[in-house]
Amino acid sequence: MREKLKREIRENVKKIDTAEIKFTSVLEYKALARGNVWSDAIQAAMDEKKSVYIPDMGGEIVLDSAIIMDGGCNLKVEKNQKIRIDKSVNTCMVRNRNVAAGNHQYTEQLSPDEYITVSGGVWTTSGNARCSNDKYNTIIGSWGIFDFSNVNHLNINDVSFEDSTSYAIHIGNCHDFWVDNIYFSNYHKDGIHINGPTKYGIISNISGSDLGDDLIAMNAWDWYRAAITFGSIENVLVENVAGDNNEFRLLTGRKIYGNKTTHDCAIRNCVFENITGIYTFKLYYQPNCCNVNYKSRFDSAENVGEMENIFFKNVSFPRLRESGFNNIPIYGLFDILSDITDIEFEDISVAHSLSELDKMHIKLVSVGPISATYKINDNPSDWGDFFEPDMCCTCRDIRFKNISFGGKRETDKDNIIREVHQKINPDYPNTTPRGGTGFGKIENVTVE
Repeated sequence: MREKLKREIRENVKKIDTAEIKFTSVLEYKALARGNVWSDAIQAAMDEKKSVYIPDMGGEIVLDSAIIMDGGCNLKVEKNQKIRIDKSVNTCMVRNRNVAAGNHQYTEQLSPDEYITVSGGVWTTSGNARCSNDKYNTIIGSWGIFDFSNVNHLNINDVSFEDSTSYAIHIGNCHDFWVDNIYFSNYHKDGIHINGPTKYGIISNISGSDLGDDLIAMNAWDWYRAAITFGSIENVLVENVAGDNNEFRLLTGRKIYGNKTTHDCAIRNCVFENITGIYTFKLYYQPNCCNVNYKSRFDSAENVGEMENIFFKNVSFPRLRESGFNNIPIYGLFDILSDITDIEFEDISVAHSLSELDKMHIKLVSVGPISATYKINDNPSDWGDFFEPDMCCTCRDIRFKNISFGGKRETDKDNIIREVHQKINPDYPNTTPRGGTGFGKIENVTVE
């Protein structure tokens, strides 16, 4: 099933051949540059020539507005050329033109931009708090340095990102995308952030250490101000990820819009293969942590959402942590709070022994809700939970093959997977977390 799914994804994702494309050097438009600010020159070249090359300029160049790409546009940057957004501009750096906003209602593609490529360069937003789609922040949920929504056939490759506090690559409402050979350095937010409705994509050859958030996030459901659109993510292959001390998120749920309409945001038919350096895969629903700060603006879902046909193969854990960002506890190297049908783990190796995991109260796979107290001040009446520990989930048809701890193969399912049953903490708030009444349920496990 996994190999068949990989073939299907590869057959439906296009590697756009730019070898025969004639690129125009932006130097032909250097009269429009203002010192080292090249936004006007790049945009004029893009609008007139469609395919633009930025050579090594001998030093950093600056943008003071986003490069806007229509369908059929290509941007190629010399590998080591550094590009920075001007301080306090707070816009994305590259985006497609026809973004279809979907924060207020479910939105599918509307006259999408098609066949866009971006390659090369070292990109940074150092000095800017957060990127938005434009300087007026007219589109809620736009966070990316590269911001692509409502696109078909998108290739992003051979790009480096450094010293930024926005998502590096933000993709949503997209059919057929390939993100390849991406490197992160001194990065403080999500590396690659995918939102639905999206189908058929490949994310490959990704590397970076100690990111300030998820190295890769595939958020079908997402927080209101963290995505442009919401919906299911289907048929995605993620392979060859070399991280170090990073997290990885898969987020599902049922989106509730302001007009009270809803839409299910599932993750289906995805393969994750050849991955190392992730200390926890978060396959769980998580409400907006800002709910604790802004109780009148509650951003949550009706349920934990669904996943189906999920495959993990050749995943290694060279080091462990008992907690992640904001001291959130890690229950499992694969932490699950989603209704999942058909999930497979094959060739999973943990450098530590089972006894070492037991001392940290960690299992390979943990199914059920998490409770973690968010202390926004010293007053317990203002505290809240990062999660929803009263929620429940069911994980069924789970297959394990070739699982090892400390070099020793393990076939006892009780040493591999567990159900979490939360309990109310009677001593809260003297001790935390508060706990809850939720639980996880496991059905039909096989181990080889």
